[in-house]
Amino acid sequence: MNTAVPPEALHEIVHVGPDTPVEDMLAIYRRDGVLIVDGLADEDTVAALRSELQGPVERAATHDGFLGGRTARAGALIAEVPTCRPLAMHPVILQLLDGIFGRGSRFQVNATQAIAVHPGEAAQMLHRDRWVWRALPLAPDFECVVNCIWAVDNFSASAGATRIVPGSVDLPDPQDPRGNEDGELVLPDGTTVSSHGAVPAEMSDGAVVIYSGSTYHGAGANDSDLPRLGMALAYASVPLRQEENQYLVVPPEVARELPETLQKLVGYELGHSTLGFVQDMQSPMTLLR
Repeated sequence: MNTAVPPEALHEIVHVGPDTPVEDMLAIYRRDGVLIVDGLADEDTVAALRSELQGPVERAATHDGFLGGRTARAGALIAEVPTCRPLAMHPVILQLLDGIFGRGSRFQVNATQAIAVHPGEAAQMLHRDRWVWRALPLAPDFECVVNCIWAVDNFSASAGATRIVPGSVDLPDPQDPRGNEDGELVLPDGTTVSSHGAVPAEMSDGAVVIYSGSTYHGAGANDSDLPRLGMALAYASVPLRQEENQYLVVPPEVARELPETLQKLVGYELGHSTLGFVQDMQSPMTLLR
């Protein structure tokens, strides 16, 4: 199928160090819709995370189609993987999210997943995470979700590093989100999403790629001999229903043992006045005391 080629495209994802001022990170994010923070998790944390994720990933089922027949996905990480908890509320991540969602705007853990892309897996179709709420009339510039994928293994192009289209937040939605006969998303102007510059988010273990829910992305093909393991922690605006039901995977008896910051991130607090109240208009936090 003949498609048009965009006049220009970004061809790299900017890497920054963990000590980079948050204002600088925000400037990159707002321009590109994505950035990578190298070395945000140290070697001991990565080793512990890799060990704790082994069981859930081995037990996880694979899925056909969009989710990948050779990709294992395990959820409920806040409850089952203790090492993910400090990463979910890492100060750099929370400061960045404050700037992205806007100070005074509440955000919450949307979904947690360990994702192991095994050898032989094909590339996933490019997509936007905000499409989970496609049924809602959300404004295109409404930042509804931000995803953070932590590299537990090294992410390389050959091992299936996530493909991301920098600067794609301003692209329109495709004519058909299911793609054409070639598996390509075709935009109204005739260009394909991938032609706008899909590049692999290559990074070393301990790094995290942070991207907007409006940024086109998809897991890469794993042409190596080893699986590629990452941990995705996504955050959404509080008024939206969470993609992963946190109240079932992190029930009150588990939530009581978590730090207060994480209890609130999971959703055990009032959002925007009275959203999520219990009993006689009380905060859910009262049930955890």
